[in-house]
Amino acid sequence: SGNSASDDAGGIYNYGTLTLSNSTVSGNSASDNAGGIYNFGTLALSNSTVSGNSAFYDAGGIYNQGTLTLSNSTVSGNSASYYGGGISNYGTLTAKNSIVANNSGGNCYLSQTITSQGHNLSDDASCAFAGTGDLNSTAAGLDPGGLKANGGPTQTIALLASSSAVDAIPLSPINYCTDTNGNPV
Repeated sequence: SGNSASDDAGGIYNYGTLTLSNSTVSGNSASDNAGGIYNFGTLALSNSTVSGNSAFYDAGGIYNQGTLTLSNSTVSGNSASYYGGGISNYGTLTAKNSIVANNSGGNCYLSQTITSQGHNLSDDASCAFAGTGDLNSTAAGLDPGGLKANGGPTQTIALLASSSAVDAIPLSPINYCTDTNGNPV
């Protein structure tokens, strides 16, 4: 949190293999691309929040040019001046049970499409989620107060009781509450 770069990757620059779980990446900035995370390698992001990051040009939250799996995570409140306030995808991106919302500069910029494993929510149409239970152009219903201690190891953004994401992931007849590899979360 709170890092900056005079070029790319304000928070994390991954050129190898990285697993990031139960984490928050926030308040980082880059004067070019990727305020929060710049991924050229293989990144598994689960049960995490990417929020409040900024980039002058592209990808306030996550810039992906490698292989990214996004599961049970929230990308919200990031900004970019030109492309993908939340996520800019130039690589392989698989998403499941995640929220991408309230990003300035659009939620997603897609040079490559996102493979959806279902139950993702975007409050605009830019991510083009097309899996089972996906919701596009649907208000996320996130706490307008942003990151807070909502219980757990890191700060998160809570869902309002009226959020379309509340109880949106079915547990029966199939438990969809898993990561992108089918492991329970």
